[in-house]
Amino acid sequence: MNRIILVTGASSGFGRLTAEALARAGHTVWASMRDIADRNAANAAAIAKHAADTGLDLRTVEIDVQSQPSVDAGPMEARELVADVRKTVKAGVDPIERKKVAEAGEAETPSFGAFADVSIGTIESGFRDEKPIDQWKQTLGDA
Repeated sequence: MNRIILVTGASSGFGRLTAEALARAGHTVWASMRDIADRNAANAAAIAKHAADTGLDLRTVEIDVQSQPSVDAGPMEARELVADVRKTVKAGVDPIERKKVAEAGEAETPSFGAFADVSIGTIESGFRDEKPIDQWKQTLGDA
């Protein structure tokens, strides 16, 4: 079954490898990164070229997970472009870290958990039932 998946941190490394692997598996993948017009312009262009050369459904969207306005706007931008986002992947961050950071009182930088909370809110209407929402919340320790 084709899924629409948002992968953050996809400019390079594990994020990019994850985005490409999911696209090769037949999914529609939104590879997000910050500074698409500047610092990551070459990475965004390389992803677009790779998608064109291979026929993969691999797209880019700008999201800076260190900026709350960007976190809020990014998933909505992807959702407006594709009305059925089902999965999000934050490359390189363990959701368990959210609990550790919150317990230490250092949760100033948006984490995977903050991103996922926004993502759940923006894609919640696309879920067919409550089970995926509950699974996300349990994974993030909010249940």
